[in-house]
Amino acid sequence: MYRDEGEALRARVATLQAELGEARQRRRDLEARAADARQARQAALRTPAEREGARQRYIALGLGLALCAVGGIGSQVLQSRFAAAEAERAELTLLSERAQKAQARVSEIRRELASARERCTPAQEPAPPPAAPFGALGRAEIQAGMGAIKTTVQACYDQHRVPGTAFVTIRIEGSGEVSSAKVKGIFRDTPTGACLERAARSARFRAYRGDAITVDYPFILR
Repeated sequence: MYRDEGEALRARVATLQAELGEARQRRRDLEARAADARQARQAALRTPAEREGARQRYIALGLGLALCAVGGIGSQVLQSRFAAAEAERAELTLLSERAQKAQARVSEIRRELASARERCTPAQEPAPPPAAPFGALGRAEIQAGMGAIKTTVQACYDQHRVPGTAFVTIRIEGSGEVSSAKVKGIFRDTPTGACLERAARSARFRAYRGDAITVDYPFILR
């Protein structure tokens, strides 16, 4: 299940990266077209003299329109020039809007890509538990020693047929032997409890240097 989810996330990352590349290319194309349009519009306005000449031509064009409106001469040509100028301005506005949308799409794809990468990043493994002190028995060793008497514990249940959870307190000496075992709870002072105490005292562990260890261990009977 986790492998399938990881493959799906990696495919999603690849798709988002492709969309990001396309969006960036569209943005570059739109910015280039907008720059070309601005350069074309400003090509004739590079010097103060040229700007003044353009202003005079604009005034003359306006006067020509007024004369054409009065006299009806050549109005179609002048109107077509004004229509072309308006069309150029509309195109520049459209290009600017498209560039903004492309930038917004690029930002959205980046956020989705970052989120997908976070989901694909495997969780860090938890740090291992600290090692047991020198010579002492570790938790895994105690569980292994008690697990070795599982068959004997099951025989106690098979003999008395009383289900439940029995808690046994055992004392492990440095020799690895269990010096005492005492059942607590509902199985205390019962035939099942006595059987479990004998089973617990039969457990063996490796020898170690240090004080005796007291452990509470549960037996599930069923």
